[in-house]
Amino acid sequence: MTKILTFGEALIDMLPLDDTNTVYEKCAGGAPANVAVGIAKLGGNAAFMTTIGNDANGRFLTDTCASYGVDTTSMHTTDKAHTGMAFVTLENGERSFDFIVQPSADQFLSVATVREAKAAFDGVTIFHYGSLSCTQESTKQATITAIKQAKAQGALISYDPNLRLNLWQNEALARETILDMWQYADIVKISEEEHAFLGELPTCKLLVITQGEKGCIVQTAARSFHVPGVAASVVDTTGAGDAFVAAMLQSIVEQRSLEEIFARANKAGAMAVTRKGAMTGLPTAEEL
Repeated sequence: MTKILTFGEALIDMLPLDDTNTVYEKCAGGAPANVAVGIAKLGGNAAFMTTIGNDANGRFLTDTCASYGVDTTSMHTTDKAHTGMAFVTLENGERSFDFIVQPSADQFLSVATVREAKAAFDGVTIFHYGSLSCTQESTKQATITAIKQAKAQGALISYDPNLRLNLWQNEALARETILDMWQYADIVKISEEEHAFLGELPTCKLLVITQGEKGCIVQTAARSFHVPGVAASVVDTTGAGDAFVAAMLQSIVEQRSLEEIFARANKAGAMAVTRKGAMTGLPTAEEL
């Protein structure tokens, strides 16, 4: 079966259970982890590469990803730092994050670790990464190493910058690094807000700009078109973009038409916001 490998951070989302954001539940999260789980829930063959702490939260993340059918062989552990955490604040369904990651285990994902995990790239047809594995120079180099190993296998390269400004030293470094990492990608998905932050965008084979319930704009070398969105009753927007990416990548693997790929991706994103939590909100193939 075609394999999709996602790469980057895994962390604990502390999700509020009440309207005052004072009672919290521990949930598995991190954008690349969410995408891997989303692909697995859609019936795809997903693997995830990261570094987690040798702690209870790290084991919780591994067990959770595995329970959804994700290949966790490349979820490495370190004793150098604890697994990262993010406290989510919800206001009218919209979320914001406060990260506890100074440092976190995923920042110890190294070039050496990637090279030693060479077998993880066997059979990979799509490799997906974000920008948060590039906030530190060492993990940026690990990300580039992983991209090059995937390219050597002939894989398509997918990129979701997933901007979180509070994890960067400053806005200028965030913008510079995100645009620098763009050069490796065949497929890029960004939000309208990220587009506004980044300004003029580099080229790629397939660019997708998400617009929430309005849908998305799809741009290729040959054409640009809009795919209408799906209205939804918003409970929690955490993981909506990851649901979109998971459905997009799995639909590409299934060789669907561009219009169908993004109709399904829009629907997946809309379904994700109707439930609390990132991984729990991701739709199954049957639901989609």
